[in-house]
Amino acid sequence: MTTSRPRPLGALLALLMLLALLPAVRLHAAPTHADTLYNQAVVDVQEHMTTLRSLNALYGHIAAIKSRIEAMQSEAADALAAAAADQQDAIEALEAQEEAIYAEGLEASAEFDRKYQEAMQENPADYEAILAAQRELDARRAELDARTQTARKAYEATVEAIANVLDGLSASLGARLPALEADGERAEEIRKALAEYENAWAAATDAQRESESGQALSKAAGAAGQGIAVWIEGTNYDALARALAEALKAFLDYVTAIDAAPAAPDARADVYDTAGRLRLKNATAAEAARTLPQGIYIVQGRRVAIR
Repeated sequence: MTTSRPRPLGALLALLMLLALLPAVRLHAAPTHADTLYNQAVVDVQEHMTTLRSLNALYGHIAAIKSRIEAMQSEAADALAAAAADQQDAIEALEAQEEAIYAEGLEASAEFDRKYQEAMQENPADYEAILAAQRELDARRAELDARTQTARKAYEATVEAIANVLDGLSASLGARLPALEADGERAEEIRKALAEYENAWAAATDAQRESESGQALSKAAGAAGQGIAVWIEGTNYDALARALAEALKAFLDYVTAIDAAPAAPDARADVYDTAGRLRLKNATAAEAARTLPQGIYIVQGRRVAIR
């Protein structure tokens, strides 16, 4: 008994049938370039949030600085939450489309199987019908592949847009953080200077408080205190700290000059009138005598009469 070889066409049809009936592979969104951009943007924003937490530990006890830190933290947290929700929506939309495409692929394979079985039941087998069914299946699968690619491109575009929003936020935070840190340092200087001011003010006499230097100090302290209590856009902490430090020094110099020990005749010091107004800076007693009108002044730690 001899065994006949399968005809080449029969072998081809068997292979086509095998390929056609292979289950369609479910398509899941593999990591894309857009996903990489999104993940990096999230990391960048989170790093800025870590910096904000550090600044909060350093300057969070200062009301105006704390409010700015909390506002930036809230801005970052809200943006991350919105981005995560938008990305999840994009993932679910892509998965839904791919699931639908997968189901349509299964239907196309089942339709091919039906036509194949019908053609094979013909006597003789209708090979032309089988090849036509195969061409129809190939075209259908090409269409489904194109739809898959379109869905994935739409997903990538959406996620890249989300990443761009986070990148913008990251750039904004990065630009604002150095100023916030510098303001925090100055605000801490102000807070310490205000404590020194409170002590000096409590120890001063009414006349000293009402003097020109006392009034200047009170004004500078009020502005500085308001600056670290409530944040107002454009607040210049450097200017507030400098004004307070200068006013405090002038007031303390004025208060202590009255009772200080006499200095050498050629020593230089600030000269005040009896109302606490600064009249000359870094002058000797002789220079004060030549420059100022007649009157009583405090110079080099003692009362000096200029006639």
